[in-house]
Amino acid sequence: MRSRTLLIALLALAVAFVASAWRTQLGDYVDLANDNNAAPTIAALVDGDWDRAAENMPAQGMTSILLRVPFAAAGGSDKLWVYRLGSFGCMLLLVALVVVLDRRMQEAGRPPLYRLAIGVAMLLGPIGLAPLHSGHPEEIVGGVLCVAAVLAATGGRAVWAGILLGLAVGTKQWALLAVPVVLVAVAGPNLFDRRRLIATGVAAAVGAATVLPGILANPDRYEQTTGHLASTKRTYAQSLWWPIATKKSLNLDLGGGERRQIDVFALPGSLDRGKVTGLAVIAAFALGAWALFRRGGIADPMGLLAFLMTLRCAVDPMNLDYYAAPALMAMAAWEASSRGPDRKLPVITLATSIIIWAAWRWPDDSPHALVFAFWLLSLLPLLLLRQPAGEGPAPQPA
Repeated sequence: MRSRTLLIALLALAVAFVASAWRTQLGDYVDLANDNNAAPTIAALVDGDWDRAAENMPAQGMTSILLRVPFAAAGGSDKLWVYRLGSFGCMLLLVALVVVLDRRMQEAGRPPLYRLAIGVAMLLGPIGLAPLHSGHPEEIVGGVLCVAAVLAATGGRAVWAGILLGLAVGTKQWALLAVPVVLVAVAGPNLFDRRRLIATGVAAAVGAATVLPGILANPDRYEQTTGHLASTKRTYAQSLWWPIATKKSLNLDLGGGERRQIDVFALPGSLDRGKVTGLAVIAAFALGAWALFRRGGIADPMGLLAFLMTLRCAVDPMNLDYYAAPALMAMAAWEASSRGPDRKLPVITLATSIIIWAAWRWPDDSPHALVFAFWLLSLLPLLLLRQPAGEGPAPQPA
């Protein structure tokens, strides 16, 4: 089994490197109009210029930024290779998760085709490729850390669960959705269970260590950037808010005398992105509190993680294709850990990946109602997960 694991790790590494090096565009990574862009900070840290890094600090934690710095340094002055190698650094975590899940599937007696399909879906599907294509490899880092934290929690490893959860929160703020899942799943129904207290303390310490430096380096910029992100009212058709959004037609000047009319949508009234996406966090903690105080725990922690990550996609008015990567990652881990029907393929992960990929490939002039309907259909498998046979609450401490 060790030789198989090594071979799988090497193959996954090769695939991850090719996927990263194959990038021909940088996406949002060099979008200077975006004040939440990590590229200037990474470039400054590579040069050892902390003052310049602080001036350009994005509204995210330091986990993925510090992870990418040594890889980006190897890219020299070539911005494309800086991005490619930094992305490969992020993909290494996905490779590690693929290897861990494959080992679990081997031990569970899953057929080779099933295991191969999980690996391909994670490395070459929307999980790995969408964030790379969009210029946001940090989504991969956050997703892997959330899934790994849940795996550690259900295995009763409180310290590791806390470390991984803290690093996840220190990647991007949406990882807060994983907090109640991990902290409830790591121990029994007693609120002050020793394992839960350990995981909470470790997560808080690691999260603070990865979030606070970015805030303290430039508090004014952090407040400005987060305020800009939260106050946005723009809504896309791939959001639950689109049916009640207000429409406005804009004429764009494309140059050369060519103009184009587009429809844009905005949240109604006083609603903004910060208010409506906060609903997902409130729902996550409410579900966690309910699961804890009903003294039954969470029967299906990975399924709940997939649900909450999907809820994030659904309620964010500016939902984008790479937002689905963590949800699909949790789905893949859910099917990989399933002891349910002995299928030859992870049908849900593969089908959902294909449908989500298709949902974001509509022509720009497609009817918005059709785009909304198909996108919502693509999320249903993730929102309607059920506990697979043989998986239950975290082991209770002796």
